[in-house]
Amino acid sequence: MKSAKTELDSIRISSTSIELYLSSTELAGLLKVSDNEVAKLARSGVLLRRASPYDSRAFVYPVWQNITRFVERQRARREAAQLDFLTQKARREKTQAARTELELAIQQRKFVSIDEVVREFRPKCLAIRLALERLLEVGVPEAVVNEVLSILDKAPEPRTSTERRRAPLTRVRFRE
Repeated sequence: MKSAKTELDSIRISSTSIELYLSSTELAGLLKVSDNEVAKLARSGVLLRRASPYDSRAFVYPVWQNITRFVERQRARREAAQLDFLTQKARREKTQAARTELELAIQQRKFVSIDEVVREFRPKCLAIRLALERLLEVGVPEAVVNEVLSILDKAPEPRTSTERRRAPLTRVRFRE
């Protein structure tokens, strides 16, 4: 019975309207951070402190205000981390969806590389050019033939083997 009485004597009910001040080590123990972290948070303006009335080189920290400020900071950091996580997750999912869609399009032959297109159409373009040159010989006006030739001259040159490996994909519709 005596031990129960001493436990009750050690409990004191109080109000948060009366501010309680603690040293940095006591506040660090309460917040479960290091003493240096408390000092750093105070310097950055997260925690409040004032000069100790007992030691001119020390500070005291208002407990209730600092607990509230610390919890608000932790919540804000957690929300920012969650938002960043969700943004990165959405970006990853979007990239994965685009990659899957591209792979499917390649399998279904909806996309082909530029090198394939050049390989397919270059001989045809050269044949057209030779036909136009023959038309010149027959008597078609030179201005018409030169205009068509200038259009054909703008065709891209074949690429080197290293460029072929990195060939971008171009949308080409195949005849059905």
